[in-house]
Amino acid sequence: MKRMNVAKITCLIGALSLLLVTGLSNVAVSAEKTYKWKLGQPFTKGTIQYDLTEDWINRVQTATDGRVKIKHYPGNLLGDYTSQSEAVASGAQEITIAWPTTGIAGPGADVYMLGYVYRNWDDFTEGMLGWMYDLHKEIFKDIDWEVLGTLPDGFLIVVSNKKFDPMPGPKDVKVRLMPTELLQLRFKELGFGTLSMPYSEFVPALSLGTVDAGGNAAWSEAWYNYKDVIKYIYDAQDMTSTMFLLMNKTLFASLSDSDQEKISKISEEWSRDNYAAIRKENEKYRSQLVEHGIEITKYTQEQWLANGKISREKEWPFMESRIGKEVMDVIRKNATKLQ
Repeated sequence: MKRMNVAKITCLIGALSLLLVTGLSNVAVSAEKTYKWKLGQPFTKGTIQYDLTEDWINRVQTATDGRVKIKHYPGNLLGDYTSQSEAVASGAQEITIAWPTTGIAGPGADVYMLGYVYRNWDDFTEGMLGWMYDLHKEIFKDIDWEVLGTLPDGFLIVVSNKKFDPMPGPKDVKVRLMPTELLQLRFKELGFGTLSMPYSEFVPALSLGTVDAGGNAAWSEAWYNYKDVIKYIYDAQDMTSTMFLLMNKTLFASLSDSDQEKISKISEEWSRDNYAAIRKENEKYRSQLVEHGIEITKYTQEQWLANGKISREKEWPFMESRIGKEVMDVIRKNATKLQ
């Protein structure tokens, strides 16, 4: 039997080593887990919120090379935002984008609706991407939610059929509000008569004169739902609204460190992009509403300061009684100064 020369032996060893390394690499790749998750949120196809949700899904699926597949259920197909938040906390659903509710998160869920925290979009963006976001993560820490990011509605407005003076306060204006003590207190202290009713009943009530106005409306709502039944919009910049991107915390913790890092980084970048996108979208709706003939009153600095002083003297202590001094001290330290 002839001996193999050294060159051939070396070549054979190299080839075998390459096959071994390639084989081990393929085993490692195939060993990475694959996932199929459900994501539900309130907005239907054709809205910017739907598009931004699709954007997050695509970013995650691309970053994980398709190992993570996410089925999008828009327009409350999996239930309203309250039931979906509960489903994510229980593990029955993997992901949702929703507003926090007191039924799950306790009184701290209303922090995002607290009045006169921010003066403008820059303050709002900085807060919700920084100190206020961190505060919400602390508030939600005992719930089985992994808070990954935010999708803002922006500053909310009052839509009305009745003209009123922003200060010293409206007189004889009945406003429909969500059944939230915080909002009821603020609007009463600012001079409104308040009434709670289901969302579905607002437009008929406005048409019949049962109420004169509706509070806590988004600019998109004003355009799509109210433009033909209102005459006035009051842009007080008194409160904002934000949805949170929530994943089941136990599920998130079970992911590899690499997948956790990818999803967290994507969610952070996605959240930052959302504020610019929604701000631009709200400005578009404002222009369209003006063209439609709606009279829009934006509160002056003097009016904002006067109403903000009332809110902080009456509403903020009430909130402190519900969530504690420690949380409110963080808000007082970081909120826009009344000056």
